[in-house]
Amino acid sequence: MAVISTFELLFKPQLPKAITDSNPGLAALSRVVLQGYFLTISNLSDRGTALSVTLVTRTPGLDPEKVLARFDVIGQNGPASLKNDPPPVGQPAPLEGELVKTKLSVFLNPHDTGLLLVQPDATKAAVRDAADFELRGYVELSLSASNLQQSSTVLVTAEHRGTFFDGANKAALGEIAYALPLASGGSLIELVRS
Repeated sequence: MAVISTFELLFKPQLPKAITDSNPGLAALSRVVLQGYFLTISNLSDRGTALSVTLVTRTPGLDPEKVLARFDVIGQNGPASLKNDPPPVGQPAPLEGELVKTKLSVFLNPHDTGLLLVQPDATKAAVRDAADFELRGYVELSLSASNLQQSSTVLVTAEHRGTFFDGANKAALGEIAYALPLASGGSLIELVRS
């Protein structure tokens, strides 16, 4: 297992509502931002590699009803299934403030590259109408239990990308994209089954 980077998912105004409510003149300065986490993974191995991408947060975790995940290799943006780790047998579900690990499984053919996107699900009216989504955590990468190899070499890059919207939800106000520092200090990672 390798720790990759931090992440921050956003779909909310730049300025807190309490500030714009108390000073309406600032409302014009506060745009809504939709920000997602992007992880590019290249399989440098001569064999296909099954990987687990784990997003670690404090409760409530990543709610599949509010978060969109896609994994793309050939331009088709296929859905990626978000699955929260169940608690150990006999243990209750995580309480508020406890760690929640949400896993996504991805597969890469030899010497292929894929892009994982995780962001608030702006296709859902409830998420858009609330415009109050904010979640932070960190990302781990490991060989999937279904992976037949004992080790695999991958190259990763992580970034945030975001779009700013005005009050009419028009994406004409700009975009942001910035690379995230990687925990190892380098993009090349050797994953070994433990």
